[in-house]
Amino acid sequence: MATTTDRLIRLVRNEQTTLALLSVLVGLGAAIGCVAFRYLIAGTQLVTWGAATERLASHVADMPWWLILLIPTAGGFVVGLLRRYV
Repeated sequence: MATTTDRLIRLVRNEQTTLALLSVLVGLGAAIGCVAFRYLIAGTQLVTWGAATERLASHVADMPWWLILLIPTAGGFVVGLLRRYV
């Protein structure tokens, strides 16, 4: 009679099972990455514009015109510096 360990080793040696387990791990990693990316976007909007994602358009509409131009310009400048020197 096969022990539990022997059955587990036989299951892992099966290529289809291994591929299915790896695909589940890749899917979970992608899902966690998507959620983290969404939180990073919301955090960046909160820091730069001072409002959460849901209220961003109405918040920006109340800002002075020069600030609406300055914030993306400063962001582009920072990205340019990062791209050039990092």
